[in-house]
Amino acid sequence: GGGSGGSGGSGGGSYGGNCGGGSDRFGGGNGGGGSYRGSGGRYGGSGGGGGNYGGSYGGEGGDRHAVGSGGGGGGGGGGSPSSQELTGLLRGNGNRRHGVADLLRLFHQHHAAMNEFHLGVLWTNLGYCRNLNVDALEPLLQWTAESLQNMRIDQVRHLVAVATGFSKGKLQGTAARFMAQRLAARVVRELEGSRAHIGPRELTNLTYAFAMAPGIANEEVLRSLVQAALPHAQHFNARDIANMTYSLAKAEIPAPALFDALAEAAVPIAADFNAQDVANTCWAFSSLHAFAWPMFIEFAAVGHRAVREMNAMELASMAWALERQDDERNRLYAQLQSGPNGLSFIRTIARAALCKLNDFTPQGVGMLAMLFKMAPPHFSIDDSMFAELSEGICACINAYMMKGTQLSGYDLANTAWALSVMKVHDAGILNAIESEATKKLDTMEPRHLSMLSLAFARMGFPANLFFGRLVRLLANNLRKLSVQQLGGIMWAVTCTDVRYRPFLESCREFVQEQIQRGGIYAAMDHSQLRMLWQWHQWLELEFSPEERQGLLLTLEARQELRTALERDVDTTESTSSFQKEVEAAVSRLDLGTPLRSVEFVSADAFAIDLALPELKIAIEADGPQHFHRVRKFAGTDGRRDGWTLSGATRLRDRSYEAAGWYVVAVPCFEWKRLSSAEEKRMYMQGALVEPMAARRHLLAHPPAGAPDPAPLEPRAGGVEASPAIMD
Repeated sequence: GGGSGGSGGSGGGSYGGNCGGGSDRFGGGNGGGGSYRGSGGRYGGSGGGGGNYGGSYGGEGGDRHAVGSGGGGGGGGGGSPSSQELTGLLRGNGNRRHGVADLLRLFHQHHAAMNEFHLGVLWTNLGYCRNLNVDALEPLLQWTAESLQNMRIDQVRHLVAVATGFSKGKLQGTAARFMAQRLAARVVRELEGSRAHIGPRELTNLTYAFAMAPGIANEEVLRSLVQAALPHAQHFNARDIANMTYSLAKAEIPAPALFDALAEAAVPIAADFNAQDVANTCWAFSSLHAFAWPMFIEFAAVGHRAVREMNAMELASMAWALERQDDERNRLYAQLQSGPNGLSFIRTIARAALCKLNDFTPQGVGMLAMLFKMAPPHFSIDDSMFAELSEGICACINAYMMKGTQLSGYDLANTAWALSVMKVHDAGILNAIESEATKKLDTMEPRHLSMLSLAFARMGFPANLFFGRLVRLLANNLRKLSVQQLGGIMWAVTCTDVRYRPFLESCREFVQEQIQRGGIYAAMDHSQLRMLWQWHQWLELEFSPEERQGLLLTLEARQELRTALERDVDTTESTSSFQKEVEAAVSRLDLGTPLRSVEFVSADAFAIDLALPELKIAIEADGPQHFHRVRKFAGTDGRRDGWTLSGATRLRDRSYEAAGWYVVAVPCFEWKRLSSAEEKRMYMQGALVEPMAARRHLLAHPPAGAPDPAPLEPRAGGVEASPAIMD
């Protein structure tokens, strides 16, 4: 700028000058009398000497030598910039963007001359500023809101610029909400006008702006944008698909028709998606339960380079998204397995994660572990890449605990869940998690309590201290839990055999009420209903008549629950090849008692693989889903060759025994060592000889007062041969 600034004006109109003495190109800092509130007008005088332009900036001599009258009250002489010059002022010099103070100064001095283009440039630059003060911006917010209602807007890109800058500023408060409402109304008005020039990029940016602005996500305008985007779906490029789906997922706006169309559009251009685009798109589809297997399979075919360029959080999102896309029967995994690049894609994610494990947060570790939940257990056990990743994740978790890192309840739940999904039993880590979680019980959210309880139960980890405090905490506070959350905790308590009567009485009352209302069936899927039934069978089978008094559901409620459970049974499940081999080996033995190969239900909660009904012997072919790997093996009860039974399998065995059955379990890893049919026959003979002798003796000489063993009841179609409760 030119010479030193003069003193600020003292009177004038409502937007009089705002600066006094100084020497910069805008007339200096806040000099004498020329502060933002001069004595006569809302914003004081118009500025001192030495600015770029006479008149508005006062004085003479700036770098453009414009001349005008100096200082005073609301105006000054001539020399106002042209529209093009004002645009240049708003944009700043070269790569240097204006700060908030510069932009506000320009706004106060030239707002009357601003059009749609200037408004867009102003808000674009404000979007790059940090720590915006909503009080200082209040006049601008009010003026913009009024302008949006009446200003002529010939190009929607200027409206997009305002929305994007406003969203980036993360402004809140009354004035911000008012502007957001006016902005939404103007966008809806433009969309209803069916303007042809609103294309994919404009629609995507508007959606992103309204979805990401804190506290003002407007569902009406977002749904209008979804409807406007649907006819353009086939013209979206990779970046637009990623941003549109991600924005709607963040705002939790389901849009099935649009997501289907965008998934179809993504398939032929899958190779155009970069690392962030792939991760965000997959996360968005899975977050809103929008299944798009062809798109995921295409990403698996062409997305290896993108995966290798992903950061830790993007890799975690990919693992989580893939697992969420799969169903209970692993059909997406099966399709990936049958394709030329499917399994290598999963290994690419695992390999990339191994290189970045130190960057993963506890939440990211929990999401990454979902790769193990997606793949069938035999794959994760036998595959060296998964074994290496499992060890890496355990080391990462151990580092969190050893460093004394302050983990939140959410972090603790995620780390425990990661171990349970990987089927890794590390007593040292689990003890540390239990200790920290017990300290934080009072502050943990219900969903984290349920998640952590399920993780402990799945691994067969007793966590006595944690569960002892948990049931006392919740005994009179069940109403803060959802049906699913309470159901998970009840099943965990069942697996760990925690008996605290006030808690069990509250559970019975809550479940009874939910069944009578019919809400429990809408809120729980088949696996959750099954867990609830197992909780009730635990009370019936393992509690004495005196202990279970007042804890059981009414007969009507039990019948309704059982009817719902039977209605959802999948009768298409086939017997595993492992079970068929065990059956073949047993059938070659001279047992002297019938062998039943049809599946039966014992205690109405579990399926028996093979049975010797007369002797009440249940033979279980226990596949990989029944075991967790013991990371630090010690030969204690329930652990076999470095493997420990899962909590669900322990509960199954307890239920069989309580119902009067003897369980002969055949672990898959022992069976794999047998190469010939004769070896398998001899194995089963050795496994059955002592139990059969003991059962014959028991049946011939029952102890006084012993109840008769529970009978087997055939069930049409059967249920899953080897139940993995949570999987």
